[in-house]
Amino acid sequence: MPAKPKPPPRPPVLEWVMAALGALVVLSTLTLLLRDAHGHATPPQLTAHVVDARPQADGWAAEIEVINRGDETAARARVALMGAEAETDYVPGHGKARLTLIVPADPGATPPTVKGWSEP
Repeated sequence: MPAKPKPPPRPPVLEWVMAALGALVVLSTLTLLLRDAHGHATPPQLTAHVVDARPQADGWAAEIEVINRGDETAARARVALMGAEAETDYVPGHGKARLTLIVPADPGATPPTVKGWSEP
């Protein structure tokens, strides 16, 4: 009686686990890309506040933090405080940027004002 041929070996379990993990990563990436491509991004929503103020020879150095609560990036965000103005390079969506203004007096409770920004 002839010997029966052996069935081909099954792939190891670790190979199946790694294939499933790879498929999960690919599907997750595609889902995020499609969501971002078809989602409605909110425009920049900038606010600013004084983080620190310290005296120096020619006035006060007021460190300002600009926060963007929107999805889109804001470029050249201009901030003013007590007559002094400066602008950031950019503030990323849901990000922060810092700048320092030299003002004539202690800013105390005086809030900085965001004057405007442009699209990058």
